[in-house]
Amino acid sequence: MCSRPRSLGVPRAIGARGYSGANSGPPSQAWFATAAPGGRRFQQNRYWAPVTCCAALLLLLPSCHTARRAPGQPPVPAQSGAELVQYIADQPYLTAEPACRAIHILAKGEPFVGEFDTLREKLRAEGLIGRHWQLQPDQLVTRGQAGFMICRACDIRGGLNWSLTGLERYAWRELQHRRIAGEGSESGFVSGGEFVGLLARVEEHLRKQSLHTSPPVEIGDRP
Repeated sequence: MCSRPRSLGVPRAIGARGYSGANSGPPSQAWFATAAPGGRRFQQNRYWAPVTCCAALLLLLPSCHTARRAPGQPPVPAQSGAELVQYIADQPYLTAEPACRAIHILAKGEPFVGEFDTLREKLRAEGLIGRHWQLQPDQLVTRGQAGFMICRACDIRGGLNWSLTGLERYAWRELQHRRIAGEGSESGFVSGGEFVGLLARVEEHLRKQSLHTSPPVEIGDRP
């Protein structure tokens, strides 16, 4: 797909600023063991056990793939790669629409100006997103999903597990192996800055592999 480096106009400052960023996990087991009303331990009251389990499940619910961003966000830029990158960098977490629009530029070298549903089905038909992904525009994206899309858009292969299975977690680990991705679980959500860092590093990775070919495509002015 990505026969030559595609540039989304990622400023180096944004890429460096937003590369890391792991999500904090749920409260530890020690917290559940001691934090009961009145200072008493949960184990001292048999009725607290089911309450604790329900609380733990509620805390873990936001980690599912159907989590949504907060309402009232500005519209996603569709005309300019540079504006899109700036938009992503300003978001606390990456959502499906800006992710898919960035992946389209990475793979095709040009923005997609149509509706999100049309873009999603186009990416699905070309194998750039999972066949069974039911993405919605404001759905949060995991690191595994981001890794899958980047590897498919740029035809990154190499790892046996990724090549044979095409699973999200192996795509993310392949990017980690190539030092494109940083630390963090593939099941965690991607921050906007972290995704911009991924784009900057994958562009640099492709540029190093294509020094003897055509120059990178610039999409719009850098913000």
